[in-house]
Amino acid sequence: MNRIIRNLNRSIYLISNSSKPSLSLIRNYSTSYIADDVDPNDNFDWLNKRSTKKVTSVNDILNQNKSSTIQQQQQQQQQNNIDQSEINDESLKSEIDKASTEWNQPIDRANLTLSTLVRVCGKLNTDQERHDHIVRKLESIINADNDTNNQQESSDITLDHCHQLLREFVDRTQIELAEQLFRMLTTTKDTTIERLNIKLQQEKQHHQQQTQNKKQYIEKQREDNTSNLIFKCIKANNLTYKLLMEVYSNDGLLDKCMEVFEQMIGRHMIPDAECYLIVIRGYTRANKPDDALAYFNRKIPPNVLSHPTEQLSALNEIIGCYARLGNIESLEQTLKYMTGTVGLSYDSFTFQHMIDAYVKCGDIRQAVSLLYLMDDSNVATTTYSYHRVFEALGREALVGQLFRLFELMNRPGKPMIESYLTDDFYQRGEFKVSNQWRPNIATFNVLIEACCRAQDLEKAFETLSSMQTNYQLTPSSEIYSSLEALSLKQNKMELYNKHCGDQFHIIKHID
Repeated sequence: MNRIIRNLNRSIYLISNSSKPSLSLIRNYSTSYIADDVDPNDNFDWLNKRSTKKVTSVNDILNQNKSSTIQQQQQQQQQNNIDQSEINDESLKSEIDKASTEWNQPIDRANLTLSTLVRVCGKLNTDQERHDHIVRKLESIINADNDTNNQQESSDITLDHCHQLLREFVDRTQIELAEQLFRMLTTTKDTTIERLNIKLQQEKQHHQQQTQNKKQYIEKQREDNTSNLIFKCIKANNLTYKLLMEVYSNDGLLDKCMEVFEQMIGRHMIPDAECYLIVIRGYTRANKPDDALAYFNRKIPPNVLSHPTEQLSALNEIIGCYARLGNIESLEQTLKYMTGTVGLSYDSFTFQHMIDAYVKCGDIRQAVSLLYLMDDSNVATTTYSYHRVFEALGREALVGQLFRLFELMNRPGKPMIESYLTDDFYQRGEFKVSNQWRPNIATFNVLIEACCRAQDLEKAFETLSSMQTNYQLTPSSEIYSSLEALSLKQNKMELYNKHCGDQFHIIKHID
């Protein structure tokens, strides 16, 4: 304390003896009273800076969070707008939401292909879910039928409507749904369809009484019908059993297919030729062509497959199975049996199976000779037969021979059978013969892919230009992908940019 007083007195003395005391002199001597651990040059701006820094950091975080939240909301709104514009089916939206909940993550194009999305959405795990799904599908079928016929009142669900839905399940290989609908039609105590028809009748009667309240009227009708017994009116027939056999047969479930076949006979229903063809298809889908041929020879009554077309369909199924397995020896033996013992001639699909077998075994020369033989005989050729040979020639880098076959394929007046629909590469066509066939995107996909496999980039781009100029076709994403990969591999991206530009990336964004 005494030291501080002495310093202060000294400062006062110096100031009083100076006419013009300097500010620096005052600052230097007046700091003598400050404690020893404080920097005398410190102007205490560090406290202001630190406070300002802390406040600024908090504000920045709040602003960033707010900006991020707004951006996420905008992105979500844009995604919702896209989803709403692309998905118009309310039931499909509901199924996508269910699948998203099941996966515990959003479902979009980034994590699922379209085919996977179709399989995942609408996944039904319990009998009650499948039951409700079938009821909704039947209601939609009857509503569509009423709209087509311009009927204001709902008509009843018939066995034909049930077969229409069962056919849809067969085409999509939805076995559990097909089994559930089959049980609805064959179980005596199951009156689901009859009750659904009663509901439709109530709605029809309500149309006739517009003055009454709808809810009160329906409740009254339900009370009136609770005491009435409901008898099963819609029952399965031969077609019902055949459709269930077909869904088993297509999936190679031979035992279940034969079980339904025996049930059909046990109910005194006479199997027709189509039933036996379904059984043979079941053998071939189970990769049992020898058993299928034995069944054809011994189990089928002589008068059932009496028409040559039916016999040829059965033998083509067996030949196709041998081709798929690459068993050339058994295939040729079956061909001899077909032409010699049975007395049948090859058709377009017999040749297709033969070409498929030779390509699988690496005998491309024999496959090409069959294409020329069919052209000389003016036999309609499937596009699948040409596509298989194109792929094989591409792997062997035989591009010249490949395009000679393409010219043969595109010959004016040549009878052709389109194996694939134009708008969907993976969907089978109706197999109709046409003398005015023109190449579609499916054929050019195979051609350009074959050129890329043969490392012939110039020919691939030449084919691309021909496709756009001569056939007015728009390249698919598969074509752009193959061309981009080979251009990058050969370090010729300038050629790719010249012909394609950003089209591939635009298509990927749209797809």
